[in-house]
Amino acid sequence: MNNLVPKYLEMGSFATVAICGQSGSGKTSTIRFIIAQMILNNVQTIVCDPHGNAGNGSLKDGIAPLEHLLALPVAVTLEDRISAFRMVHTILRNRIAGKDTSTQKICIILDEATLHFLECDKEQSQEFTRFLMDLSNEGRKKDICCFLLGQSWKADFVGSRTVRSAITHVLFHRSNEAEIKLFVESMPAKERRKISTLPTGSMFVYPYLYTVKVPYISKDDLIDFASKFKRAISDTINSTPIPVYSSVQTSVQEGLEHTIAKRANVQDTQNQDKTRINTNIARAIKDILQSRNEGNTKEQTILKVLKIKKSGSSERWKIASRFYDKVLERAKK
Repeated sequence: MNNLVPKYLEMGSFATVAICGQSGSGKTSTIRFIIAQMILNNVQTIVCDPHGNAGNGSLKDGIAPLEHLLALPVAVTLEDRISAFRMVHTILRNRIAGKDTSTQKICIILDEATLHFLECDKEQSQEFTRFLMDLSNEGRKKDICCFLLGQSWKADFVGSRTVRSAITHVLFHRSNEAEIKLFVESMPAKERRKISTLPTGSMFVYPYLYTVKVPYISKDDLIDFASKFKRAISDTINSTPIPVYSSVQTSVQEGLEHTIAKRANVQDTQNQDKTRINTNIARAIKDILQSRNEGNTKEQTILKVLKIKKSGSSERWKIASRFYDKVLERAKK
């Protein structure tokens, strides 16, 4: 173990990745490590966990110290999970069509992938499969990837030739040989036996055919990481108006895209075009902090960035004002 050589894989190497392994083989620590790395490298990360309400033992509970750094709150219900995948699929399609030229990296992670698939009706499962296929073909070029986790993979899901062909990489923790064959029918018996006896924390990377040892990441490690990362973000905001990555982005997502677009239902069609908000999250953060650093007042910033005039009776102004306050509040932390 003293002669271990680090292995580095760029996010651009992945598209649709399955992580499988028996209970206690190290999957949870691996996904904690991956999520922390995604956040550290400014990747907008979305997590879906069908068992999120189960408390201890769920992925949601295991990454709780990092949830405020995710792009969205952990999606638990089937409706929320489907919405999350539809959102990412829409972004992917827009990038493929040239309607979205953003290079912001996005990673969506689904725990208990087989359970999610089985909970879907026929139309939803077909939609999910189409997403995986589109992602396997274009994800690497469009800076989007997906990780599918599970300890009990079923032929109903992985056995589909379409689904299996959509999975570009498999990270095998200790797994039984039958599940290994579900993913890679041609895997030599020698390699299957090696995977079935892997020690906890070790992982076989397919199709690269090498074994790596993943650093053990505990929940306490994530608490420490989140604390240090928060301080690093604060230092960055103090030195430049453009934050690298922070929970401000979640605030923007909720406060601008959701609240203004849905709650502030604009009825006055004559003024609607004048009050249209730019929902590009990164640009909104940058412009608000830039305006603040230039010495502009709150009213001037909201007018300049969000194109909303001050009016005490305007619901749009009230929402924009709360949104502005939240951005600055998060930036000071």
